[in-house]
This record gives sequence, structure tokens and C-alpha cells, in this order.
Amino acid sequence: AVREEGRLRYAGRVGSGYSGERLKKLLDQFKKLARPRAAADDVPASIARQAKFVQPVLVAEIEFRGWTRDGLVRHGVFKGLREDKPAVEIVRERPMPKRKAAKHAQLRKMSKANASPRSKEEDIIEGVRVTHPDKILFADQGITKRGLIAHYVAVAERMLPHIANRPISLVRCPDGEGGDCFFQKHASKGFPEEFGAVPIRESGGKRDYLYIEDLQGLVAAVQMGALELHLWGAHVGGIEKPDRMVFDLDPGEGVPLARVKDAAKEMRALLKRLGLESFPMATGGKGVHVVVPLAEGHSWDQHRDFAEALARLMAEENPDRYVATMSKAKRKGRIFVDYLRNARGATAISPYSSRARKGAPFAVPLSWRALGKLRNAQPLAVGKVPRGDPWKGYGELNQRLPKLR
Repeated sequence: AVREEGRLRYAGRVGSGYSGERLKKLLDQFKKLARPRAAADDVPASIARQAKFVQPVLVAEIEFRGWTRDGLVRHGVFKGLREDKPAVEIVRERPMPKRKAAKHAQLRKMSKANASPRSKEEDIIEGVRVTHPDKILFADQGITKRGLIAHYVAVAERMLPHIANRPISLVRCPDGEGGDCFFQKHASKGFPEEFGAVPIRESGGKRDYLYIEDLQGLVAAVQMGALELHLWGAHVGGIEKPDRMVFDLDPGEGVPLARVKDAAKEMRALLKRLGLESFPMATGGKGVHVVVPLAEGHSWDQHRDFAEALARLMAEENPDRYVATMSKAKRKGRIFVDYLRNARGATAISPYSSRARKGAPFAVPLSWRALGKLRNAQPLAVGKVPRGDPWKGYGELNQRLPKLR
């Protein structure tokens, strides 16, 4: 938090820069300063419901790339505590006065006088450099880079609470839908600064995974040719603390949409019996996702085991309709209740993400009532923005994973 006009204001999260020893020391200090509520009064509910709060007396030095439009730090890295500064002196850094800024701008202009002009094949969109903005990404719909960016601008307010600050995998299609595509989850040279990178342990050591924080990150993803954005079930600040469960109801050959909708309703009823609320989403493919927001507090093994138990229960009770295995042979005429997306490192399509398919569909969150009326597994395409937020209340839930006997 930073101080503005005598009050503390929430300024975002910092998910990197903590070594194991440093983190242990910080936690020891935090325990002595614990308080029941936030000192800042504008902490988003989706964060406040899982956060632990401390007295605002420690001062941290944070290296960051700038401020988002919402006044949050972008890509913050913890550098250490500052014992030489009192907390009351910490205020938001402001741009220099206009007169000084004008002089600096003049100097920059003079220094660039002999530089080559910006190519007409570039544009600045939402503050992000975009090359070839009029390049066609979805040929059958005539949707360009600029058009896909416009989609994300329109849905960003609803999309970002689900995808921001989670490790993501991109489906990159440099030549658009219909060309060759590939998955990318690791950070590499050449990625725009709007992407963040978080080190995550793998079998061969730690690797940097991609994540985004804001609308500029979504724009940068389009710039990199990403037609799909897939997210983890945990945040970068709590990689080992899953908080999002998803069941992918994937219809086999010959299964109509009506049966997929019925399966989603059955999954909802099963979850309700266990005290869990859930939310449906048309994936933009053939199936439907049933998404369960959860509070942190359980391991990845518990997360996956719970999801597997529910999937197998559905398959055992209705073996003629459901399977819980990936075997293509067993899936004909049945629905695969895919729980495998709940393992550590697995991903699922993000709400509102476009899909690399003909027609430019995108993953559409639905209310349960709207699911009942759904006539097409791909109800909306890029360029058609749904009204309202069908998942209203999603971020307010504080559900904990129940123990299965």
C-alpha cells in the first residue's frame, strides 16, 4: 500500500524476489504484526478474502515497471525492507512536473532527430507497441490483430480477475487461425515487457513461466500471435496453493449439446451437495467447463484427488453416459469428465479467451439459466460482447475444499 492524502491505498501485489530464507524472516515479522483487517480500505474482495493482514509499519523497496491504469504496480519485484524510512513517508511516485517533463521531452526529441521514423506497420494500442495491427488472424471472419485487441479491451474488466497474476500458456499462431500453432508457457527473449515471469519448480529445476497483470498484458499476448490463453489453477504468489477447480465436460462422437448441458447440471448438483457453488462456461469448443472457485488451504494432490473422485463417481453412477478416462475408444457416445486439468502445471482455457478455430469463437462464461437456453456450443464470436457479468459473486465466495470420506 502507499499513502495518498493521509490514507493508505492498495497498490497491488508483488509475487517475486523472495528467497526461501528471506521469506521465512518476513513471515516471522508478519506474525508479530498481524491484524484482522486491511489497513487500506480499497483492497479488492477477491484478494481480501484470502489475504492475511499486518500493521502498516514495515517499508519495502519494490522494483517495478510502472503503474497500471488502476494505480497498481506492474511486475513488482521485492528488493528488501528499508529500515531507514518510516512508513508515514511512503507515497506514490508521481511523474515530474510538466515544465521539467517538457525539457526532457525536448532533449529526447533532439537525440532522436536522426533516427528512422516509426514504420506505418506499427501502432501503439493501449500503450503497447503492436506490429502489423491490420494483419488478419481469423480469415473467415476478417478479424485482425486490432480487432482481437478490441475484444480484449471490451472484456478486460470481467476477464482480468480470472487470468491476472496466474501462470499462463499461450497458443501462438503467428500466421493466424489455419496456420501452424504451438504452446508456449516459458518466458523467453523477445517477449514484451508487459509480460511477467515467475520461477516455478519443475523436475529439472526452476524455469520462468509467463503471466500477465493487466489489459496491457492481454494486448501484448495478441502482439505475440496468441490466439488462446490458458491459465493455471493457482496465482503466482501462491503456486503451491490451488484456488480454482475446473471440470471439462468433453463430449465424445455422437453426443449432442443437450446431454453436455445435462452433465453440467448434474455436476453442479453434486458439488452443491458438498457445499460448493460452481459456474458454467461454454469453452468455445465442443464442451462446457464447470468452474469452482476455492479458498487456498489445500495441496495440489488434494486438489487433484478431489476432482478425480467426483469425476469417477459420475462415471460409476452413469457408465453409459460418462467416462473418467482419456481413452478415445471408451468415449464414443459418452462424455469425458476431464478432471486432469486440476493437476499441478495443468491449464484450462481462460474465460473470454479467443479460440484458434474457424469462426473466431471465444470462451463464454454463462449463468446457469443461460446454460439451459444454450443452443450452440460456440455461442459468441470475437466482436460480440456479452452483456453484464454472468459470474457475478464469483470473487466473493470463500469456499473450502471439503474432505471426502
